[in-house]
Amino acid sequence: WVVVPIADLILGADSYNLTEEEEKKFAESVWFRVVTWFHFPIQVATVTFGAYWVATHDLTWAEWLGVTFSIGTAEGFGIGCVHELIHRPGTVDFVSGVLSLCWSNYGHFWIEHLWGT
Repeated sequence: WVVVPIADLILGADSYNLTEEEEKKFAESVWFRVVTWFHFPIQVATVTFGAYWVATHDLTWAEWLGVTFSIGTAEGFGIGCVHELIHRPGTVDFVSGVLSLCWSNYGHFWIEHLWGT
């Protein structure tokens, strides 16, 4: 919330982009796909654990805030991953992306993003 924007100002913009060959290599790599497949199960586990923890522990306001921001950050981080998944032609990728969006109460994004409003 504070550190990353300050670091971004200090370090400057990252001007490195993949070459066309590197981009093709990444797109064809199964490991690039495997990493994105883990997003949805980890997302479900994170939210489920957070809900369990909040329901079974007497938390202070600081702890409550910490759990809220931690889960919110984990959910928000996945939008980039999900964005890639919904553009993939494979059914597993696409369905995983849509389920992830639904799980984070943002299920309409893929419709708006792929086909407009």
